[in-house]
Amino acid sequence: MAPFSVSVMSNKLKNILLMIVALFALPLIVFLTIFFSTGGNYQVPATVSQDQSLPQVVLNQISFHVETFGKPENPPLLVLHDGPGGDYQSLLALKALADRYYVVFYDQRGSGLSARIPAEQLSIENSLKDVEAFVDHFAGDQPVSLIGHGWGGMLATAYTGKYPKRVERLILAEPGFLNTEMANQVLPLMNQASVGFLATTATSWVRALHVKGPDNEARSDFIFSRIRQHPAYYCGQKIPANASEQVKRAGFLAWRVTTYSTFGERGQIKLDFTKGLSDYKQPVLILAGACNTLTGQAFQTRQQRLFSNAGLSVIPESGHELFLDNPKASLSVVNAFLSSGKLPQAK
Repeated sequence: MAPFSVSVMSNKLKNILLMIVALFALPLIVFLTIFFSTGGNYQVPATVSQDQSLPQVVLNQISFHVETFGKPENPPLLVLHDGPGGDYQSLLALKALADRYYVVFYDQRGSGLSARIPAEQLSIENSLKDVEAFVDHFAGDQPVSLIGHGWGGMLATAYTGKYPKRVERLILAEPGFLNTEMANQVLPLMNQASVGFLATTATSWVRALHVKGPDNEARSDFIFSRIRQHPAYYCGQKIPANASEQVKRAGFLAWRVTTYSTFGERGQIKLDFTKGLSDYKQPVLILAGACNTLTGQAFQTRQQRLFSNAGLSVIPESGHELFLDNPKASLSVVNAFLSSGKLPQAK
């Protein structure tokens, strides 16, 4: 019986070894297939640190990518983009306001084409200090108008609460959660991962292996620019094929560090971007895209109550990127408010 037992054991061992090889071989085959099928020259734009020809300004010892439109003697208008980690490319329709305003766009610290900086320099507090520095630099003693989109709307709200006398007009385009209560309403929905998201993440990670430079954060920025969108932001609840092209370069480290800095030790968010707003006496315009089911009309209607005098305007045929989706309607509402200071009539 001994030879038979040895033979049985040998066959079992072979089967186990074959299973182990198969378990390791299949992922390797899938990886190699994706790697070679996605080969190409994936370009990640250089930041102001590598490309000195980019328009830039040094504030708070950081080189920021910045563009201005209009005459410096015009009333200043500062645009704060979404994020953390985004850039101002999707907001460039606002340069149409340069006929009457001195419009200033900048990529926030560690974001877009601004210089990459160490993680310890990335925080909400430092982002607000940057807003203050830009207001001082470009507005001087004049009051400034602020337009904040998403995360930029959160910064614009916080800055206004801190310096209410410095803000002439405040426009918030689908601002993100402004306090803990609103954060708890939306974050669980934002963090739900779908099969499509996981597949996009895996494919983007493999494609990023083909990225060569221009700096050490290029690969992570490449991946982040392709996974930062959420289907609920768009009309039809579907991310468009060109969504990653709506940002020149995303800043993954800026997103990760700044976002996670809002969490306490037990994973609870404790924040309030509305501190001091009771001292701001001017009306506040809030914009929402009609298609956005996550931070659109319903969400902004609840946030509207956080202000003593705010009006909500819903932009038709647009999602979160309302200045891209429907620039004509968005600019019309913004222009009317900037000119008159009057909020749109509730419908």
